[in-house]
Amino acid sequence: GMATYINSATSLNVNGIYGAAALAVDSSGDLYVANDHGNSVSVFAAGSTLPNATLTTGVNDPVALVIDSNGTLYVADSNGGTVTEFVPGSFTPTTTLSGLLFPDALALDSNGNLYVAEAGAAAILEFAPAATTASATWAADADSIVVDSSGNLWAASRFTNTVSMFSPGST
Repeated sequence: GMATYINSATSLNVNGIYGAAALAVDSSGDLYVANDHGNSVSVFAAGSTLPNATLTTGVNDPVALVIDSNGTLYVADSNGGTVTEFVPGSFTPTTTLSGLLFPDALALDSNGNLYVAEAGAAAILEFAPAATTASATWAADADSIVVDSSGNLWAASRFTNTVSMFSPGST
């Protein structure tokens, strides 16, 4: 059966959820909820049903989240055209990738490279760790992306009804 962890079905902003668009879980079991209607990311300690923190600085229409092996949170802000990076324990972004065209999906590979799917450009961009300029680009309309253990980049599109795979080194 289905267990309801946090429920805001009766109100628009209950328990720190306002338009939940994406989820991520860190190595401590803390849950991160991207609230695209609330322009925030709510952080729930493992096992809690109330947020213990809310990230708002540098967050505008968050639609995708990913957390790297160091606990750094990346937030794709679709309408803001940015991806913001928050190091563990910080409420202020440390890096912001800007000038993106509606970023709507994020993924990380085992080397720490960040992949950003841009809905407005029908492209996927790769950023090396700490880079602010893309090191590779793939032409792909993607709503969801993931990198497997072999380094293959997978992209799914609900609009083109496709799933594409890009092998390492291809563009």
